[in-house]
Amino acid sequence: MRIALTGYYGFGNAGDDAILQSIVAVLRRAGVPDVTVITYPGGDLDDVRRLADVHAVDGADLDEVDRAIGLADRLVIGGGGLIQDYLPTDPDDRFSERHSNLGFWSTLAILARAKGVPTMTWALGVGPLSTDDGRAEASLFFSAVDLVTVRDPESAELARSLGAADPKVVADPAVLLEPADDDPIAAEAEVEDLPTSGAKKIVVSVRHWDDDRWMDPLAEALDRLVDEIDADVIFVPFQHSGRGLANDVLVSTRVAARMRNRAKRAVLGTELSPTETLAAIGSADLLIGMRLHSVIFAATTGVPSVAMAYDPKVRVAMQRLGLGSQVVDLGGVTSDWLVGAASSAAPADPALVAELQAAARQPADLLGMVTAAPVGALTPVAVDAAVRRASEARALRVERDEAQAAHNQAAMERDNLTEAYDKLAAEYQTFLDSR
Repeated sequence: MRIALTGYYGFGNAGDDAILQSIVAVLRRAGVPDVTVITYPGGDLDDVRRLADVHAVDGADLDEVDRAIGLADRLVIGGGGLIQDYLPTDPDDRFSERHSNLGFWSTLAILARAKGVPTMTWALGVGPLSTDDGRAEASLFFSAVDLVTVRDPESAELARSLGAADPKVVADPAVLLEPADDDPIAAEAEVEDLPTSGAKKIVVSVRHWDDDRWMDPLAEALDRLVDEIDADVIFVPFQHSGRGLANDVLVSTRVAARMRNRAKRAVLGTELSPTETLAAIGSADLLIGMRLHSVIFAATTGVPSVAMAYDPKVRVAMQRLGLGSQVVDLGGVTSDWLVGAASSAAPADPALVAELQAAARQPADLLGMVTAAPVGALTPVAVDAAVRRASEARALRVERDEAQAAHNQAAMERDNLTEAYDKLAAEYQTFLDSR
């Protein structure tokens, strides 16, 4: 069986890359060696190939996307929180090189339906969907998918309200990831001058969010914990990126700069793989995290965690892990709450983690059951639009390439004429001077 797998892969995010590695590992254990990953537009293809040993194509390359889906026996979309509308989708961008956000996933689902390729989602996160356009796009997406699996009951409820038939609740694939053998914090301690004298180690995972009022109370709480339990504080970025808003190093540095115990805190600058990030969290005595997968990693390594929920998915995950009392919404973060929660934080119940790990493997068992619905089951307007947009996109690319070639030819001819003019002008000046 050949699988085309797509998700938010290739952007240096340890959580999404952990999902990728875990899904591919499950597929290979299920006897599926041939996997082609379609990255979200602009993903690092070399990074994806290195992480998961797969074929990889850029989602912005429509010809490659069309070919990958056409050759596949199944299209798998996910995992991760793909069906949300934090950023808008322009319906006119579907089936063009500009497709993005929620519209990118619906484009792939519609294309697979038009080609008769069965499509399923793998532990998808659904929501938030706060706009009418977002809900409409999500509804279109679910109308084109043959089998839906989601990562939590809240996603199932929302997917069902948007037209998904019998969504199945599984679990985030990242719960299956195994840590690297060595603790990267210990390995990098001397090179990066990380603090190592404390009796306890607190790992912190933060990310950019629109509201930064949580930074001061977090820094104050970390200072108090340093004093009260003799802790070293290590910020472990989940995403390294040249784009500031996606750069956890920058956010970590801003929080660390607010702390007064400067000798007892540091930001790990080395970019870690997902398995190394998991090992780093597993070496801690406590995790304080914003990133969803930081709390998942803490649960699977038996580390107590305190979560700051910037998105509902973080609270949902903590509740599903049986740790609902150890999470606070980002807007309600206070130093007192964090210190109190840290002092009583417990690890996730290993039996509950084992249940989630079993659930995370279930989508592989469903692959053989998914069958493609007839094209007519999808809104005819959507299919017509898909075919029309694909045709228009190809025509536009041909037109653009021809225009570029004509432009290049004209530029070359202009340069040749300029060179000839300059040569004649020089000869004329020489003639005038010789009179």
